[in-house]
Amino acid sequence: MQRAPRAESRTGENKKRIRSAPHVSFEQFQRYYCSLGMKSMRYVFQLLFLFIFSTSVLSAQQEKEFLAAVNFLKANQELVPKYSFPTNESGRNILILEVPFSNSNFISARLADAVKGKVVEKIELIYTTFKVSSDFDQQKLNQQRLKNLFSLLPNAFSNPMTEWKLIGQTGAQSVEDGNKYFHGFVITWRPDASPSLVKNELLTLDSIFLKTIPNEGSSSGGLKLDSLRSDLRVLTYADGSKVVFNRNISEDSLWQYLKPDKKDFSVVTAMWIDTGRTSLMVIEKNFNGVKIKRIWKLEDHFSDTPITSENNVYLHNPDSVVTTVMRRNSWDHIVLVADVTGSMSPYSAQVLAWVPIGLAGGKCAGFVFYNDGDGKSTNQKDVGKTGGIYAVQTQRQDSVFMTMKKAMNAGDGGDLEENPVEAMIYSLNHFPITTEIILIADNFSAPRDLALYAKVNRPVHIVLCGARGTVNPDYLFLARQSHGTIHTVHDDILHLDEMKEGEVVVIEGKHYLLHDEHFICNETFSRY
Repeated sequence: MQRAPRAESRTGENKKRIRSAPHVSFEQFQRYYCSLGMKSMRYVFQLLFLFIFSTSVLSAQQEKEFLAAVNFLKANQELVPKYSFPTNESGRNILILEVPFSNSNFISARLADAVKGKVVEKIELIYTTFKVSSDFDQQKLNQQRLKNLFSLLPNAFSNPMTEWKLIGQTGAQSVEDGNKYFHGFVITWRPDASPSLVKNELLTLDSIFLKTIPNEGSSSGGLKLDSLRSDLRVLTYADGSKVVFNRNISEDSLWQYLKPDKKDFSVVTAMWIDTGRTSLMVIEKNFNGVKIKRIWKLEDHFSDTPITSENNVYLHNPDSVVTTVMRRNSWDHIVLVADVTGSMSPYSAQVLAWVPIGLAGGKCAGFVFYNDGDGKSTNQKDVGKTGGIYAVQTQRQDSVFMTMKKAMNAGDGGDLEENPVEAMIYSLNHFPITTEIILIADNFSAPRDLALYAKVNRPVHIVLCGARGTVNPDYLFLARQSHGTIHTVHDDILHLDEMKEGEVVVIEGKHYLLHDEHFICNETFSRY
């Protein structure tokens, strides 16, 4: 089994940027937390009455989850003049639960029904720091607001990966100002994966890499054809639907962009029939071997203002972790394995943007995309045989693009767990010369097939998407066992395989204790 390269062996800019995981001993960790003990005692007494009261209505587990949320908020507090609401991201919804100034009761509590049972990524509690009386207890009010949220959405408190933030607005200087500011919770959550979500995510990718944009004014999710660039071609089918593709696509990939015009047929061949690439010859074939040849005349659609999405791929994605990590690191002889399940399109776009660089360097042997079972129900997903894995070995970005889209189209939902280990085993079988694996993984989705980790006999470098709160300990375990590494938007965590029992690694300000070959986030555990 090969080991991950040490930071000292890297040269140039990489050597300056890459750092080892900051390890501390268990004894150092204990001294560190003891030093915080006296500072925390006054908070404990302030919370004591609240939790004595809560024991009469909350179960023991609910008490733990509620207490953890209170402490996470305390640990992630910031002050701003005035809160700005986040912009929408593909595959993520925003719920706003408002309370009046100096009040803990929700104005529209029933709005919370939309989030019940969903995956909650982030919860922000927003308040104003202004108070009329110096005796006013803002912390007590915030705790009551949090308790009211718990009564509405207890499931939002149970996921240790949920990011919690407490935001104080300093701009209000009077009661009148305070009444104009927002108070309450802003909750970022994921809708269930569905065919409609997949369709929207595919449109998002098309808008970036086909240089077109989704038609927001159309309920059918069409395309605004008056904004396309002159290097695009538009094919209009008999039913009025349209497909858009670049005229520079080579013929070996062209068929993948087209759909059959006749039911029960498939496109098997497509080729340009003129030098200007304004016409296509397409051959369709059905299951009985019947072939139909069609000649399609294409249209040009463009405006004077070119679309510049290629220069602004990440404008709508504040978490540019894939781009940042791939720029920060250099790996040789890799296969890239990526999660393309629901809500991953912002990261898939970053993968596609990196592909030309990876192909140009000749270091990427292949690409593997997984969707956790092609839409199978949970009870159909056997560990190691879940499926929904698509691979391509190519030197063309468009072929990678189409393989990714095929994998996305085939998956239409399911549960939160996924099959990354199975996908990596698949990659090693198909690309045996690979020496290292790059895994683009969803931090919120635990691997259902972690038990198969020993079959991955190459270092795995895990790029964690959405790791804005706590790092998923399952991926820390997988990186350690494979002699690999963990990467977030800010940190490259190396040498996990060299850690000893009881040592602690610090990632994004949180401490992870190695115990019995698994990692425990002490910021979560110690609050219980």
